[in-house]
Amino acid sequence: MGRNRRRAANTIQFRSLWKLVAVCCILTAFGLVFVFLHIRTMNAADEIKKLETVLDQVRGRNNALAVQIQHGKSPAQLQRQVAAFRLGLVDINHPEVAVLDAPTPARRPESVMARGPQLP
Repeated sequence: MGRNRRRAANTIQFRSLWKLVAVCCILTAFGLVFVFLHIRTMNAADEIKKLETVLDQVRGRNNALAVQIQHGKSPAQLQRQVAAFRLGLVDINHPEVAVLDAPTPARRPESVMARGPQLP
């Protein structure tokens, strides 16, 4: 019986070894999942930061366009645009403007219009 005890004590405990391997595999899997999720979280944070930057640029452009629209609708700006479009011309209803009929040019006998239609 003494020999049997020695053999039992000196043998490899497969049950304990399998438990140790299973625990190591589970811990490794949890570690890999943690690292993978941490990397995805960091990538998502970078993407969110880029999108926030783009959003700030779009909001700034939108505010600038809103100010430009409000500035374009103001009566003073519209009057300046009308004055620029007129190019310094005077309104025809102005009392100092006299509209004259332009004289028609005299017909010369050698002109085509003076001869009239030619009959064959």
